[in-house]
Amino acid sequence: MKESKLFQIVLIFIILLISCKSEKPSKKVGDIIVAKNIDYAYLLSNRRAPFVKVRSDINKIFANSENLEKQYLDSIYKIYESNRRKHEQVCRDFIREFPNSNTSAKTLNTFKTTWEKDTILDLFKLLPKESKETNLGKSIARFIKISRNPQIGEKYVDFEQENITGKMIKLSDVKAKYILVEFWASWCGPCRQANTTLLNNYKKYRDKGFEILGVSLDENKEMWLNAVKVDKLIWENVSDLKGSENEARLIYKVNGIPDNILINEKGIIIGRKLRGNSLEKKLEELFGEKASL
Repeated sequence: MKESKLFQIVLIFIILLISCKSEKPSKKVGDIIVAKNIDYAYLLSNRRAPFVKVRSDINKIFANSENLEKQYLDSIYKIYESNRRKHEQVCRDFIREFPNSNTSAKTLNTFKTTWEKDTILDLFKLLPKESKETNLGKSIARFIKISRNPQIGEKYVDFEQENITGKMIKLSDVKAKYILVEFWASWCGPCRQANTTLLNNYKKYRDKGFEILGVSLDENKEMWLNAVKVDKLIWENVSDLKGSENEARLIYKVNGIPDNILINEKGIIIGRKLRGNSLEKKLEELFGEKASL
C-alpha cells in the first residue's frame, strides 16, 4: 500500500514536470509589449512560476524523506534536476529576449556561480552599457574576471583574506599533507551542523597531516566570530566579509554552502563537495586505517 502511494507521488511530479515544457512558454496577454514600462520582474516571475511550484513541492518531500525508499528518492531527484534545468533555461531565454531590462541583469547576477562561465560571458555581452556600469553589472564583470573554477586534478588557485584576528592569510600559507578549504557561514544551518563532524575529523587527523582553512561568506564580523567561538572551530578561519561576493567563492565558483575543496601537498585538488561520510571515507583512504582520538 505504501509503495503504491509513493509511486503515485512520483507519477504526480512527472505529470507536473511534463506540464513545464522546456520550450519558451506560450505568451499570454501579460507578455504582449504595449508600452515601454513593462513590469519585467512580474513577466519573469510569471514564466518561472510553474517551475518554482514543482521545486517547492519536491523540497517538501525531501524534507520528509526518512521513510522513502532509495528508488523513489532517486526518481524524485531526477525530476528535481530536470525541473531545475528547464527553469534555468527559461531564465536564460528571458535574458536573451529582454537584455535591456534591469531584471535580466539581476537574474544573470543571481545565476553567475551556477551557469558555465562562457554562458555568463555571452549573456553579459548582450546587456547594454548602462546595465554594465551599475553595481550589478560590475559584480558580474568581477566574477567573469576572477572566476577560475579549477577542477579535480588541477592546481589550486591562491587567495588571501583576513583571519579572526585581522591577519592576512593566504591559502598557500597553510601547510599540510592535505588541506580542506571549507566554505561556510554563521547563518547557514547545514554548515553549522556539519561543523561538529568536521571538528571530529580534524581532531582525528590533524596530527597525521590534515589541515582546514575555513572561508566564511558572512558580512557581519560579529556573527562570524561568534559562530567560530560557539562551534569551537580551532582551525584557521578567514573572510573578506563580502558575503556572496566573497572573492574565494567567486574564484572557486561556489554555488551553495556548505561546500569544500580538498587539496594535496602538491597543490592538486583531489576532492570537492565532501560531506559527512564521504569526507570521513576519503580521509580514511588517505591516511590509512581508522585513526583514534
